[in-house]
This record gives sequence, C-alpha cells and structure tokens, in this order.
Amino acid sequence: METLRQLRYRRQRLLRLQTMQELCVLVGQPEHQLQLLAAMPPYNEFTVQKRDGSPRFIEDPQPKLKQVLRMLNAYLQAIYFFDKPDASYGFITIPKDDPAPPRHIVTHAERHLGCLWLMNIDLEDFFHQITTEAVAKRLGDMPFQFDEDVVQLLARLMTYKGRLPMGSPCSPVLSNLVFQREDLALETWAKANGWLYTRYADDLTFSAQQVITVPQFGQTVNLLENHGYRVHPRKRRLCGPDDVKSVTRLVLGTDGVQLPDDFHSELTDLIEDLRRTTRVVHRMGEADSPWLTNYRQRVQGMVGFAQHVLGDHHEDFHRIRNAFTDATEPPAEDFGTYSWLDFPYWGF
Repeated sequence: METLRQLRYRRQRLLRLQTMQELCVLVGQPEHQLQLLAAMPPYNEFTVQKRDGSPRFIEDPQPKLKQVLRMLNAYLQAIYFFDKPDASYGFITIPKDDPAPPRHIVTHAERHLGCLWLMNIDLEDFFHQITTEAVAKRLGDMPFQFDEDVVQLLARLMTYKGRLPMGSPCSPVLSNLVFQREDLALETWAKANGWLYTRYADDLTFSAQQVITVPQFGQTVNLLENHGYRVHPRKRRLCGPDDVKSVTRLVLGTDGVQLPDDFHSELTDLIEDLRRTTRVVHRMGEADSPWLTNYRQRVQGMVGFAQHVLGDHHEDFHRIRNAFTDATEPPAEDFGTYSWLDFPYWGF
C-alpha cells in the first residue's frame, strides 16, 4: 500500500512533464514505440456474463501496452487523489497513512445512512461514453502542462475505438478526471436543494431528509443529459421514507450498511457448488484444474467483499468463511473410482 509521500512525489513528477522526450523517460519507452501502440493499440476482446445474464464486453490491453498504461495510471491516480471532489468514492487509491476515512464502496453507502429520501441514477456504458476528444480536453486543462503533441499521444494511448475501453488500467481514473466538472456541477445542484450527492463510478446517489419530488428527479436527469451523458433508462429510482433503500447494491439498514438478501443466497449457492465440485475433482484423482481455480477465485472474491462490508467479527461473515473453508478443503478419505454420471453439471 502506498504512502502520501509517494503519491505527492508522483504527482509532482507528472506535473513537471511537458515534452514528448520527458514522457518517454517517464514510461521508459522510445517515442516510436509509444506512437505505434497509440496507432494500433493491441487489445484482446471478449465477453463475460453480467449478474443479469447479459454480456459485458471486455477490452484487455496486451502486455506491452498494459505495462505503459499501468505506469500512467499510477501517476494519474496521484493527480486525482489530491484533486478529487467531495462526492467521488470509486476507483480512488487508499494510502496507508491517510488520516482521512478511506473512500470505497462501503463508506460511499454509509454517507446516506438515516436518509428519508434517496435517488439513484446510473449512467449507461459510462466508460464508452467518454471519448478520446474528452480525454484530450481534460489532459489539456489544469493542472496538466503537457505540450499539445503529448496530450494527443496520451489520449490515443489510453483510449480505444475512440473512447475509454472497458478493461484498461487507465479507464477508471480517466473517467473520474473527465467527470470532475460534472461532479462539481452536481454538488452545487444538490446543495441548492438541500441534498447530499455522492458518486461511485457510474452510480450517482442523492439523499435528503425532506421530500425529493418527481419533477426534481427529472431535472437531475436533464442536468446530466445536458452535460452529454446518457442515463440508464432502467436504473433510476426514487425512494421515500417507507421504501427499502440501497446504494451500489448495499442496503441502508437501521444498524448500518448491510449486504442484500440475494447476495447471501447467491453466495451460499456458489459455495455449495464449489464444495461439491471440489470433491468430485478430487474423487476423479485430480489435484486441481484451471477452471476450478478460476471458480474458486470468483467465490473467494465474494467472500472478501462480504468481509469488507460485514467486518471480521460479524456472525454472518464467520458462517460464510467457515463454509468457504470447508468447500475448498479436499476430502481426506480415498473415494476410489468415480462415475461421470455422478458429476454435477452447472454449465461451466
């Protein structure tokens, strides 16, 4: 984990950069290599399934380009960390010696605990809405002092097909940097109405103790659309005092932020599937397999998220952790041969 001193150093180093030669020194690549990567960016394209069953399109940069993008991300994160709006909570680095509370998905939801009215608005295909031109415009603005040729090269290096790619190391921090103007406008709009506004990636949340009216809801959507952003037509919700309220899928409960019920049931099912599959694999005489490793890592990620939300001492987390440990430990007994007819198929 980084320190504030390290972040300040990277910020100062990037802000001193102006020329193409200085950029090449920063990323350790000759200009012709950077120009080639920008002109023909190498990406692997594939899809993964979203929670609702629809496909999510992923654009993963190949190793040479990814190495450069990871370095640029580290410097851009240092810029954004010290310039972030009060409303922003997603994709922000957390230095280990920062005295301020960390900004992440849980603290984002906690900001709205106890509210009577809540408004959720999601932006549609957020990364893909941010164009190469928008990135170039932001890099040409303060606090950056890049020469124009550096601005254009960086914008082309960090975008793909004319917009931010879903899968690049730089896309999250660039989305935050480009959206700074909108965050400030929405903060002003919220304060004028007596609301609290926060944002986690493409998930925008407004809360208040007084009534948020349907016309005000529509005005907020119009404000975003006037800034050039598309609002997801099915992911906008206004909740009143008697409604169950959630922020980035986390439920605002009377005792704090809670996991949604469907998360518990889904994770329980996944752990049970993992337990049965692990035993089948070992009964077949295999120590492990790549697809089982990937599946286990997916479940482990959800267990880690539960720990992040619930904390180490919550009884629900103890139950989840114990079930996961039991599911991933190979059976001690020797089962001998095993028929393929007994193998449970879940469509992996």
